[in-house]
Amino acid sequence: MKKNILFTALLAGFLATNLCVAQNKKTVAVVPAVGESVSKDIRIGVTNGLQEGVFGSGEYKLLARGTAFEKALSEMQFQQSGTVSDAELTEFGHAAGADFVCYATVSKYSENEYRISYKMINVATGEIVNMGSETIRNGVSGLLTATDNIAKKLFKSSGENADNPIDPIAQYKLGVKYHDSDNYTEALKWYRKSAQQGNAEAQYAMGFMYLNGYGVSTDYYESAKWFRKSAEQGNAEAQYVIGLMYHIGEGVSENSNEAIKWYQKSAEQGHSKAQCELGKMYIWVIENPHEAIKWIRKSAEQEDVDAQYILGGMYEEGFGITKDYYEAAKWYRKSAEQGNAEAQSSLGSMYIDGLGVAQDYYEARKWFLKSAEQEHAIAQFYLGVLYYEGLGVNKNENEAIEWFKKAARQGNEVAINNLKKLGIYSY
Repeated sequence: MKKNILFTALLAGFLATNLCVAQNKKTVAVVPAVGESVSKDIRIGVTNGLQEGVFGSGEYKLLARGTAFEKALSEMQFQQSGTVSDAELTEFGHAAGADFVCYATVSKYSENEYRISYKMINVATGEIVNMGSETIRNGVSGLLTATDNIAKKLFKSSGENADNPIDPIAQYKLGVKYHDSDNYTEALKWYRKSAQQGNAEAQYAMGFMYLNGYGVSTDYYESAKWFRKSAEQGNAEAQYVIGLMYHIGEGVSENSNEAIKWYQKSAEQGHSKAQCELGKMYIWVIENPHEAIKWIRKSAEQEDVDAQYILGGMYEEGFGITKDYYEAAKWYRKSAEQGNAEAQSSLGSMYIDGLGVAQDYYEARKWFLKSAEQEHAIAQFYLGVLYYEGLGVNKNENEAIEWFKKAARQGNEVAINNLKKLGIYSY
């Protein structure tokens, strides 16, 4: 059970970190190649060659030609002449939403002789990061081969320099490339090379691999070892995970003080899950309502669904803060709308009692049903009550009994007693 809890929490974090580098790759807008006296097919071939170079990169991703791209392209005036200033390219990149712009022109000197010129602009700074030109004297095939080589130079592949022992970043990126293709053995190999040189992201990846048995036998001790190495270098996600491992005693001895220490480090870097866990520790372990509300609120404001639910409860109970049913209902709703069954049930209760919201049995039923369908026993019981009493729904004793039975099967004592009063002892 502990492993499942840790895996679920870690997987969400893992997919949100640099291991899924696509979210952190810089976007490149490849402007369609231009050139006078050059056929459309050749221009397309050159453009495709540059785009394929971006696809093969571990550092960049191709900006899709969506509405913003096409609109920016249509507004540029250089397409016919094939001339464009660096300022125009930068302006285009801003409009298209790219981090870099790649641009190439092709000139035809004779049947077999072409010249290709290219440049790559950093949109944020307007500076040229790479540029050059080449003359090709072996026809279209030579031109396309040259384009491929230029693309490799502009968008270095993720594996380049990976065997170089002083390049742990390239080793890590190669590990990511293998990981993304589900080749966990090779991924582990390159992560290890990088991690052993002190790369914090690779150390985090090693922890993940050992935790889940990817490319290696599951080993919680080894997992914790690598997470700690990454955490000690300031990796917020690793700090959160090693805190969680200390919290539940997975791979290390259960230790609340260590858990709090690592949650705190991660929370101070803005990690929403760590902020929520730290807040919970201040509620149930340290019993410091002021600190609890501080960290729970920080997490809730980052849309953490659990923190929003807890914050709602703190307002409803007046824990560490002045009791405020309106605020309670507001935070329950935020969490409920993200699918939290506890919050959905609590919001349903607020509607029944008219606390923080106008009393509305129809709304109560709506939220209890959402929660009950996620097997929340209290919501199932209250849904039974609404059907039994005909509140917010047509009275239906059979439907009420079915919901009482669902709650009873989960051990809800009030539902069990209601069934007994109805002469029902089997559920």
